[in-house]
Amino acid sequence: PFYGHEATARLCTRFITNLFQFPKSPSSAAYPEVELPYFIAYTLHRTKLHPCIAFATHMLLQRLKARFPTAQCTSARRLFTSAYMIMSKVIWEDTYSNKSWRVATQEIYSLREINQMEREMCGYVDWELTVDSKMLSDFEMMVAKDYSQDRTSYLNYPLTMVSKRAAVAAAAKAAPTTSTP
Repeated sequence: PFYGHEATARLCTRFITNLFQFPKSPSSAAYPEVELPYFIAYTLHRTKLHPCIAFATHMLLQRLKARFPTAQCTSARRLFTSAYMIMSKVIWEDTYSNKSWRVATQEIYSLREINQMEREMCGYVDWELTVDSKMLSDFEMMVAKDYSQDRTSYLNYPLTMVSKRAAVAAAAKAAPTTSTP
């Protein structure tokens, strides 16, 4: 059921459910047959994208959570799909059309929903979609270490770790200001 992606699918599930406080099992009756780890594994299998896209997806979701810390979302699948789709488009030049993303997500979403999810996610993260390669590499190592196994609690990372924009703003704030007498 994991198509060779069990470790990554479970890591992604732990990260998303921790970050957004989703229950481990889906509570929605809308799509009860597709649990999140299986959904993620199938999407990874169908798209055959580089594993770094999954970690870039986590960076984008971390930015989203930092921007809306108390926001509630009813679907971890929607969050994963929209962030994964966007990050694939940002990192790989030759990626899938939104019609293909519909197939990659087991046709749970209509093309109209896929388009809407993409637009909304871009707006929610204020169009901060780029990923610094060093930042991604560091983040990937930390997430792989911190989320590789089931635990009762997980770390959350500061926005400066996943957002160059936030890191620059924090550095500017921390820089001493000089005043002229």
